[in-house]
Parts: sequence; C-alpha cells; structure tokens
Amino acid sequence: MLDEMRKFIRSRRNCVMATVDGDSPHCSLMSYLVEDDCRFIYVVSKINTKKYQSILKNPKVSLLIDDRASIAGGGQIGLGEVKALTIHGECFPLEDPGRAGSIKRLFSIRYPHLEGLLAEQDIAVLYIEVHDLRMMEGALKANYVNMD
Repeated sequence: MLDEMRKFIRSRRNCVMATVDGDSPHCSLMSYLVEDDCRFIYVVSKINTKKYQSILKNPKVSLLIDDRASIAGGGQIGLGEVKALTIHGECFPLEDPGRAGSIKRLFSIRYPHLEGLLAEQDIAVLYIEVHDLRMMEGALKANYVNMD
C-alpha cells in the first residue's frame, strides 16, 4: 500500500494544506514537490501570510491530496470513485540557502506559472516531515501507513 500511496503523491501537483493558529484552522491550496521516498514534501510561501506565521507557532500540518479533478472530467462524480490521501506531518522553514535555492529552481521548472512568486524576496521554502499517510478510496476503504 505504501508504494501505491507514494505513486499517488508523486502523480499529483496540488494539495490543500491545513495549519492552525490557536484554535483557528486555516486551509491553503498549495503546489508541492516531493522526495522520491515521500518522507519530505516541499512547498513555498510568502513569509507575511497567516499560513507561514501559523507554522512558526505550531508546525503540525495536514495535507489533503485527491483525484477528484482528474476523475470528474468536468462532470459530476460519485464519491465512491474518489481517492483522497491525508498526510500528517510537521512543517519547518528550510534554513539552508543553497538547498532552498535548488528547491525554488525545481518549482520554477515544474510550475512555470509560479515564477513571479518565486522571484519575490519574501518567499520561504518549507519542508514537511511526513509522519503518516491515510488513503481513502471512496467512503469505506481506508489504509494507514506510519512513516516514523
């Protein structure tokens, strides 16, 4: 199941990242890059955002990656057909400037529409250390993998 989950993560481009500030949750649509073993996921963020400030206070995050857009083809779909992967982990700013620069270059190749954002001075590269994965296939079939 872990191999199927890794393949699913690598095959997608966007996720919803949930952060929390005190008792207030916040969700953000994010593009991401992932290491081959899926233990680390990278995102970028402006540092003056609620998301970034929340991560500095509480690094626990949840990501949701699903395939509803690829299945839908513009029409309605039954929820029984959708795969959704929830990732729990901790998110931190990438402090190594050389590594952060390399990740930004990879982002600009995979996501050319983000070049303007990536050129900004107040952009941080964040990495998510993945702790566990939960794949839902429809409403009833669930699989869980602990990555620690």
